Amino acid sequence: MINTVDERFWEKVKKDEGSGCLVWVGAKNPPKAGEYGRFRVGDKIEYAHRWSYRALKGRIPKDLEIDHLCKNTLCVNPKHLEAVTQKENIRRSDCPPAINARKKVCLKGHRYDKQNTYVLRSGPRKGHRQCRECKRLVDLKYTAMGRRRQAYRLSGHRGGRGLGSAS
Repeated sequence: MINTVDERFWEKVKKDEGSGCLVWVGAKNPPKAGEYGRFRVGDKIEYAHRWSYRALKGRIPKDLEIDHLCKNTLCVNPKHLEAVTQKENIRRSDCPPAINARKKVCLKGHRYDKQNTYVLRSGPRKGHRQCRECKRLVDLKYTAMGRRRQAYRLSGHRGGRGLGSAS
């Protein structure tokens, strides 16, 4: 007897009573590609969570991706899945940029607010936040160091340890 696609799919799902997740126990991505369930539909391989979402909630808008609200990437429970933008999906994640974006203060304790936050507009760190107060303090330090170096040179010192002088 040939099983339907629905039957084949749900045979590969086990319920986790503690979390309410419907956990995919079928084929998975290779470890380096992230732990997501894979499911063959005809000659096409689909992500299990996306198939579940489409089957029970409807189509996924073209510019959206599926976020696991439960943070279990093997979960196919449509109640735990939400279609969101990539930006929102990353913001909700535990990756370093998302963790940093949620921070309210810099490492020195200065608040990130409109007055004290500068967003870099170019270069390799484009889009990164910078604390204005910390930047001001660093600039003061380097300006003072430059003045000390210049004063040292103007006082007649050429560097070195006085080679050739009598000891």
